[in-house]
Parts: sequence; C-alpha cells; structure tokens
Amino acid sequence: MKIGDYVRFKTLSREIKIGKVIDIIEPDKESMKKYCVYDLDNNEATVDDYIIKSSPNIIDLIEEGDILKVNDFKDVYTIYEVEIFRNPYTNEKYLGIRHHLDLKPKRLYEIPLVNLSIVTKEQFENCMYKIGEDK
Repeated sequence: MKIGDYVRFKTLSREIKIGKVIDIIEPDKESMKKYCVYDLDNNEATVDDYIIKSSPNIIDLIEEGDILKVNDFKDVYTIYEVEIFRNPYTNEKYLGIRHHLDLKPKRLYEIPLVNLSIVTKEQFENCMYKIGEDK
C-alpha cells in the first residue's frame, strides 16, 4: 500500500469506513511497533489488521448496500444505494446504481468521481433511527 491509496477499514468500535492514505508510519525496532500505521484524510488512522480492502481506485472499495451521494449536475445531488445487478444477456453480475426513473442501471465505473460522497452500509446502520420496529 502507498500514499494516495484508498482503504476500507474497521475502526476500534467496529465501524466500517473509507479513507485515503496521507501518511505511512513504518514500524521501528526502538519503539517496538509491529505494524505500519496509516494516517488517513478523514482524521482516522488504521493498521494492517484492520484494513478490509485497499486500492488506488475508490470504486473498488464500494460494496452492495453502501450509500452514494452523486453530483449528477451542477449543484444537484442524488442519493443512491449500491445494488447488485445482472446483465440479462450475459448473466454477468455487477455493482451499480439506478435512479427510480432510470430503466437501465449505471455501473459503478460509469459514476463521475467529482463530488462523490460514500457512507458505508455499516456507518448507515450505526446512525439510523428506526420508527415503529419491535425491539
């Protein structure tokens, strides 16, 4: 992994987040550190054991159930939930999004990365307030 890569990682409180590596602190013998520490751009840090996935392309870290806020037009944002779709001709599965008015879903790699916000499904579940559900 290198500076500039994105990581999907688990926090100490078991929340799953995504961040971009801005600094890597290598282990050293004097302080007895065993792991690399990765400082992230979202005021978080993580170590190798807590990283679920890493990639230079943030699209590779998005999973089914994650929530995306996409800038579709100038100052117009749409909220999507990432779903698994199937190509009816090839039977291939892929991750994508679809607005309720669209017939054809967009594949993740077709989404513009300008002003894209991601909330992992675990973050969403952790902060949602449910009404009318039995406990």
